[in-house]
Amino acid sequence: MIKMKLVKPGLFIGTREDANNIENLRQCNINRILTIDSQVPDERHVAVTDNKITRLHVDCLDEPTADLLSLFDRCIQFIEEGIRNNETVLVHCLSGVSRSVTIILAYLMKTESLTLDKAVSRLKQVYYEDKVNPNPGFMKQLRLYEVMENTVDESSKVFKQFKLKLLADQIKENGAANKELMTEFLKEATSRNAMTTASNDLQQYKCKKCRITLFHSTSIVEHDPNQGSHLFGWQKPTSQTTGLANTNNVACTSVFIDPVEWMSSFLLGSIEGKLLCPKCNCRLGSFNWSGMQCSCAAWITPAFQFHKNKIDQVLKINAIPSHT
Repeated sequence: MIKMKLVKPGLFIGTREDANNIENLRQCNINRILTIDSQVPDERHVAVTDNKITRLHVDCLDEPTADLLSLFDRCIQFIEEGIRNNETVLVHCLSGVSRSVTIILAYLMKTESLTLDKAVSRLKQVYYEDKVNPNPGFMKQLRLYEVMENTVDESSKVFKQFKLKLLADQIKENGAANKELMTEFLKEATSRNAMTTASNDLQQYKCKKCRITLFHSTSIVEHDPNQGSHLFGWQKPTSQTTGLANTNNVACTSVFIDPVEWMSSFLLGSIEGKLLCPKCNCRLGSFNWSGMQCSCAAWITPAFQFHKNKIDQVLKINAIPSHT
């Protein structure tokens, strides 16, 4: 009995058992398989099928803190290539409930310009309704995908904050910043910011005392006390941190940024601490992976805070091109 379901012509969704059922693969003419699972597929199960199988294995645990959003484009491209080449594609995970459903929903959102809610409704019409159940973390990632207009925009503030929040969760779970995790994050963040900074950034922020450049405006985390944080499910202020909660029209006395490379020595091994100038050792602010509250009452998680009275905002004058 075939348990995997046809989502649309050329595209099935199913389970690990479906992917290992030689007879069903043959009967449905499956010749392209996308596996979203922590277990490497056993290709011996499909070696004797009539058709050559093109495979893509995406290593991902079914956990709320797993990053599946960053892999949406790669998975969707794999599916689209198959359908464009008149191949029949099977997308599966272990149970066909969370990971594979997440990718199918992202695919429907992308290719049919659907909202998440409409994509869920669409999939429930053709699949087991109780199996359309991504874990809460994946649902939040699909919401962020919708906010980014059904594309993974790595240069957007939404995506940067998503990656930073994942890192913060891992650090809080481990009790300290892991060097490998921090190095990987800073490498990715530097790569994402490089082009934007080079082409668009006209503002630098310098230490008021020694004038060393600390960060650029592309690193600033914009915040609003009335919106935004619900998308990430961030930690909210406790009763001990709500002294500013009823403050109205209070100007921000701090700037919050994404971590930059020179800060790594302060961040490693601690959940919270001071941020000192890398040149003159003047105290510039603080950091806390669990979050901090701004003077305007906004709660930022994780928080890398610089006091405005310790830094200067400088307009960067671009070179004027010569005329020949």
